[in-house]
Amino acid sequence: MSLAKLFIVFAVMITAVYSLPLFNRQFNGQGTFYNVGLGACGQTNSDDEYVAALNVAQWGSPPNPNKAPFCGKKATISGPSGTVTVTIVDLCKSCKNGDMDLSPAAFSKIADLSEGRRNMYSKLLLFCIAITLLFSGSASVPLQKRLAGAATFYAVGLGACGQTNTPDQLIAAAGAGRFDSTPGICGLTATITGPKGTVTVTILDRVFNNFAVFLIVAFKS
Repeated sequence: MSLAKLFIVFAVMITAVYSLPLFNRQFNGQGTFYNVGLGACGQTNSDDEYVAALNVAQWGSPPNPNKAPFCGKKATISGPSGTVTVTIVDLCKSCKNGDMDLSPAAFSKIADLSEGRRNMYSKLLLFCIAITLLFSGSASVPLQKRLAGAATFYAVGLGACGQTNTPDQLIAAAGAGRFDSTPGICGLTATITGPKGTVTVTILDRVFNNFAVFLIVAFKS
């Protein structure tokens, strides 16, 4: 599958909705490049796109590979020749834990394709943001209770709180555990702090597949 191999040390900060043990971890791995085509995420890409395949250990075993939580996530990788941001579109079954297979275009941004093996240092960041929640708005919930969790975004519609919402609203869906254990959670507000700033949202929905995620945010585009 790979045309060449490059040793990579991955310093990783990951907030993943599917595999919580990857949260804020560092690991070692190898970087390779491969001939891109139809990927496990169900889309066809080409060698000139900045895409990558994630190793099977970190990919996990989602029921539908086309809807794997890592599909479409971004990764920023720095190497001896520079830095590149790639989109995860495939699964690398031959890659060990910590490894990543890059498209030739992406690989050429961090190292010379003709060099083969070379030591390098890389940082990988999957853009599922880390958040801090500050709940307010109900006497049944302690004010300014801080929670650590992960966030992503989703297609909004009819929510668990009984109303239909639209993508332009600043709303959120709480994790199933948080939603079910918090009386009167519908209509509460949560202040979410991420890498680029802070936003206040209203809790109007429930996450049914709660992979240890406290919140899913519907961001205004």
